[in-house]
Amino acid sequence: MLDQLSPKLQRFEGASDRAYESYQEYLEVCRQGDVAQVQQLLAQQTQRGQEWVSSGIEQNPRQQQRKTWWLVRGLEEAVKNENILVMEYLHSEGALIRYHTVEAAKSRGSWEFLLNHGLDVNNPMPEAKVPLLHVVSCNDPELLTWFLSLGADPNYGPNESRLLREEGAIQPYSQPEKDSGAALEMAAWECDIEIFELLLEHGAKLENSLALHRAMMRNSDDRIAFAERILSHGADINRFGHLSPVPLRGGTALAVAARLGTLDEIRWLLEHGVDQYIGDSQGLTASHYAYSTVGSPVRFQRILDLLNEFKRPQ
Repeated sequence: MLDQLSPKLQRFEGASDRAYESYQEYLEVCRQGDVAQVQQLLAQQTQRGQEWVSSGIEQNPRQQQRKTWWLVRGLEEAVKNENILVMEYLHSEGALIRYHTVEAAKSRGSWEFLLNHGLDVNNPMPEAKVPLLHVVSCNDPELLTWFLSLGADPNYGPNESRLLREEGAIQPYSQPEKDSGAALEMAAWECDIEIFELLLEHGAKLENSLALHRAMMRNSDDRIAFAERILSHGADINRFGHLSPVPLRGGTALAVAARLGTLDEIRWLLEHGVDQYIGDSQGLTASHYAYSTVGSPVRFQRILDLLNEFKRPQ
């Protein structure tokens, strides 16, 4: 069964330390894939809940909510660990496929289970997300190639720049759009270059994305190498846009690098022709961002020296 993929579900773990221990034991056997133990622990939980209802400790609706919680959380753990038999059993017992269930899938077996039980490759999800974003985040070329072959649209998902510009935030009820660059942006931020190239090969449009901005934010030493590859595909080095978690009021990739204080990346962008005078919605340029966020007077001066080195002739 597939619900509306809402990320929200009230938490019900138990009314005692023993009940909580049973819940943790249940999650562990879901991870391990022992169907018989899963059945046994679920039966014990159901019996315990019936006893609480009959004794007046709690009402039946609360017992039903707790059972729902156990089922969906157990399914998430089984999906995360590719325990197909446990997935099938919990689903037969009424476990719903929710947002966090999709988020937990990391392997082809788990994705096949989800797709065979109601999930679509382009299924809209909260915050305008789609399943492809979770596949991209796995950083697995073989898995991504397979998922794209099923018809996943690499240009479908949240248009973060537009939503931030027009609405100030991506809302839980925001819907995916056909001109999204989210998949490319995630690949540029978190994945190997092969993932980025695969998306382009399958029709992802570079002009939809702020991939160069995201490359400046990589938590690795290959930011410039990745940025060079993006630029080789024709990216506009002066592309203006909005993105999070860097709270820009719009800007270029240089504004991102200046805000993060990454000197090598700032120099690379300047050497490749970025316009340092492009400001945000309030007219603030890269030097303003560097001053307000770098925190080190010495580093800030080095950034200013770089910007002055490439200063536009009067």
